[in-house]
Formats: sequence, C-alpha cells, structure tokens
Amino acid sequence: MSDRPTPPEGVWLACDDLQTDPAGGRQHELRLVRRLATNEVDEANAAAQFLLGLTDGPYTAVTNAIDGFFAERERALDSLASGSPPSNSELRERFSDTLARFRVFLNRTESDLVRRYGKGSAQHKAFKNATATEYDASFAYRLMYNLRNESDHVQGVVGVSHSSSIQPDGTSERRVTVWVLDKVLDTGDWQPRLKRDLLSAPRPTNAEPLLAYLREAVSRILGRTLLGQSHEISAACATIRALATEAECGPHPIMVELVPTEGGRTELRMTLLGLPLNACDVLEVALTEANRYTWSRWSVPLDDSTFATERVSDVGQFVGELRGV
Repeated sequence: MSDRPTPPEGVWLACDDLQTDPAGGRQHELRLVRRLATNEVDEANAAAQFLLGLTDGPYTAVTNAIDGFFAERERALDSLASGSPPSNSELRERFSDTLARFRVFLNRTESDLVRRYGKGSAQHKAFKNATATEYDASFAYRLMYNLRNESDHVQGVVGVSHSSSIQPDGTSERRVTVWVLDKVLDTGDWQPRLKRDLLSAPRPTNAEPLLAYLREAVSRILGRTLLGQSHEISAACATIRALATEAECGPHPIMVELVPTEGGRTELRMTLLGLPLNACDVLEVALTEANRYTWSRWSVPLDDSTFATERVSDVGQFVGELRGV
C-alpha cells in the first residue's frame, strides 16, 4: 500500500504524461502540479470552452458536408466504371444536407457572437460585414444563401444524371452531373437581387461550382469572424499557456477534480476540460492567414464548366486539423 499522503480535494492543475514501456505499449501517468483557486478554475474553463467552440462545430459540419458531396460524386463515377448505376438520391440528399449545415453555420455563429458580445458589437459587426461582402461579391453565394431556405419547402432542389460514352480514341468517358432544377429557379421565393441574377444565369446551373465556391466563402467568413475576436482569442490563449508553462508537460496539461469518497478517502475524478494548447496554435495560424485574404482572387465566372476554385492555405485548412479535439 502506498505511504503517500492523499492530496486535498479540489480542482488541480495536472499533467497527463504519456509513457511508453519497453514492449511498446503506452499508458497515461497523471502528475498533480497544484490546487487551483476557484477564480483560476473559472477563467481556465471559460477560456478552454471558448477556444474549442471556435475550432470545431458548425464550420466543421458545413465543410464536412461539402467534402462528403464531392466524395459521393467520386463514388458515383466509380460505380459507373464498374457497370453499376449510381444512386441519384444520395447526391441529392448530400446537397440538401450541405444547405442545412450552411444555415446552421450562419445562424449559430451569429447567435454565439450576440450572446457573448452583444448585438451590434464590433465582433458581431465583423461577422455581418463578412457575410454581406460575400453576398455582394458572388452570384454563387447569393444563390446558395437563398437555396438554404428553399430546400426546407421543396423535396429536392437538384437533379442528377449520369452517362457513359466511348470517345474517338477508344477511351470511355463517364460523367455525373448535378444541377439546380429549373423549376426551383423559376418558382422560388427569391430576394430581389437574385431574381435579377436569374434572368441571365446559365441554364442548367451546375451545382458543383456552387459548392466549391461556398466552401471557400465560409472559410473567409470564419476568418473575418476570428479577426473580429483576435483580442479575446489572445487573452484566452494567454490563460491556457500560462497554466501549461507552469505544468511543464508539453501538449497535455489538464484540470482534474479530487472529490471525497464515502469512506473519507479522496478519489481522483476527471470531470473538467483539458487545456487545449493545440487550439491556440491553430487559431494563431488561422488569424495570420485571415489577414492575407484578398477578395478579388476568388472571382471566377459561374458559367465556366471547368470551374475549379484555387485551393490555397486558408482558415478552414487549419481549423480542420482540430477535428476530434
């Protein structure tokens, strides 16, 4: 039996030291550093929740949905290659899911900002300016913004077709096409500016460039929103890093709670958040990238059938690294 005294109850700063044994196995060894005061616990807990809320959530959900659409399109092409007709309903559902996730991204981001800083605050205005800039800059964004509500009232807003043909050189060309249905474009309850756009918009309106543009647009919105909170992000990271430096345990500082058991001994119970150093690393890079954005570089003609958004380092790339934190 250990002769070490039982530490006092309370919330402790601790280190999760990952150990590797000679056989290659890994185990966690918990090292207590010091008991934290109540105000320290509250401050650290608030900082951790704030940082994790910025690095995972509705942004990740909408970009995952878009990526899922393109992954499903590749599976449809593979099905054609194997001689099996792909499922059209799966692509329609993934497009509708993206619209729903996009709506949640906009609504949740704004509500979180209003709750934290107040309506009309500088942080809230940064988000509103970012979304307004996107809306003004692109027909693709305007259409997706309006479609996000239309999909709630219409059973499927896109059509899907697939075909295979033999080219003159003997090779086989397989194609899966997804487009916004003309009947939706002609009868939707659109905002006035979009109504004017649709008078000269190309038909059929290919859905793939819309999704590619939307992915980059939500990254820019996120970037501008993070910039609006740069002071708060820096303050939260300072809180986390100060505790991590004190703990001296690399990337795995945590807080644990010691509570007494019925027998009077103290039992270790991990009930609080970790201290997300990696969130700080990612957000600091994301803020740097957001400062480099130029809106003109994303201007592309929607009627270009070979549309491909330039993939550059963006906020989404870095925030995506935090999935699963």
